[in-house]
Amino acid sequence: MLASDPKILLCDEATSALDPQTTKSILALLKEINEKMGLTILLITHEMSVVQEICRYVLVLEKGRLMEQGTVEELFHAPKTEATKRLLVNQGATVLRMTGGRTIRLSFNEDSANEPIIGNAILQFRMPLNILFANMKELNGVPNGQMIVQLPDNEAVAEQMIAFFQEKNVGVEAWTENVG
Repeated sequence: MLASDPKILLCDEATSALDPQTTKSILALLKEINEKMGLTILLITHEMSVVQEICRYVLVLEKGRLMEQGTVEELFHAPKTEATKRLLVNQGATVLRMTGGRTIRLSFNEDSANEPIIGNAILQFRMPLNILFANMKELNGVPNGQMIVQLPDNEAVAEQMIAFFQEKNVGVEAWTENVG
């Protein structure tokens, strides 16, 4: 039992600089406290893997200003601000700006994450895609992911691919950031 029967538990960078096993143990403990005691946990972190593991609702702050808020699923599937997009992609990954075709961010949810959508697009349009970044994870037990791809130089085929992705319930947005 926690002292003084608090209503909110504040955890400021509770897992930073910990080894993976200890981080996992701390997150399991926090999840157990939340579920068994019904205690709200305010978790401050820069680690998106921690957010994916334990959070249900997220606020994104940048320079002390609220940039975006929503469920973990909403923010990972359809981030609205550049600050959130940078957090989601810049998880130790490098995405370099490529010359050639248009670059887009694809976001996959439970409806689209388990289908071979990229392979099907390549087969259907007989044009390659350049995968610059990919990340698939479970968010609250639901598969979720994102990919940054470079479309073919042929603009008509690129537009058809975008329509194909949208028909398959894949989120599509222009990507102009250099990350890394």
